[in-house]
Amino acid sequence: MRTNLPAGDRTVSELQDVLGDSVGREIFFYTISVDPENDTPERLKRYAEAMRAGPGWLFLTGMPEAIKAIRDRLGDRSPVLNEHRNEVLLGNGATGEWQRDNPLGDLTRLAMTIRSMKSDWVAAPAQLTRRSAHPATVPAEAQDMHAMFAKACAGCHTIGRGDRVGPDLAGVSERRQMGWLTRFITDPEQMHRQQDPIALALAAKFPAVRMPAMGISENEATSLVAYIEQRQPTRPTPLSLEPLLALTSQDGMRLAASDLAGRALAVAFGYTH
Repeated sequence: MRTNLPAGDRTVSELQDVLGDSVGREIFFYTISVDPENDTPERLKRYAEAMRAGPGWLFLTGMPEAIKAIRDRLGDRSPVLNEHRNEVLLGNGATGEWQRDNPLGDLTRLAMTIRSMKSDWVAAPAQLTRRSAHPATVPAEAQDMHAMFAKACAGCHTIGRGDRVGPDLAGVSERRQMGWLTRFITDPEQMHRQQDPIALALAAKFPAVRMPAMGISENEATSLVAYIEQRQPTRPTPLSLEPLLALTSQDGMRLAASDLAGRALAVAFGYTH
């Protein structure tokens, strides 16, 4: 597995401690300079020493045209140096799977995301906490569900970040009944054998990977759905436009419901003096 990160990001230095011996054996970090004319190998070596870079972390530079071609392929096309994409690009070299993530978010979550790209990299939560004299206290059940989601779900699903190999799980408890969810999570193959129409539709929409049975109990499935509900993004409260119907235009006309329904509106406030 290899990752491409923006140069200068300290997150990788901390991830080395969190991921431990996996770095340099199963996980490799590549930091590619976006300023190859100034970032010579000698300068990158000094920078790597300052960042405590281990053997699994390489700092790369090259001809400007080569760097440009790589940045174009990876979607980082800004001509301004300090506006390069502040993202981490995660790749699984064995499967060819790629995804983007935020290197400025929670370090433990990012480490779990990296490990979850291959099931046997998933570690217990205690192995993935930031080394600190004052570790955050997290309920044991929440840790268990976090680890279970990382192991069983995160490789194929996101919560509120769009479809991946499987569907986005945000709002899944609103789209599906709890009984169906627990049956599908505990034994998806049986749902396929029973020709469940929803299971068949999901298999047709996401044909790359069919969800396997992972030995999750019914109670664990219920807790997993509750965990997903807690982690999904907060939805904004729908805005009622009815008060606008009480207003009068510059022509002395009241707005009608037909003036608002199904239209894109821009509302601003101001004054004329």
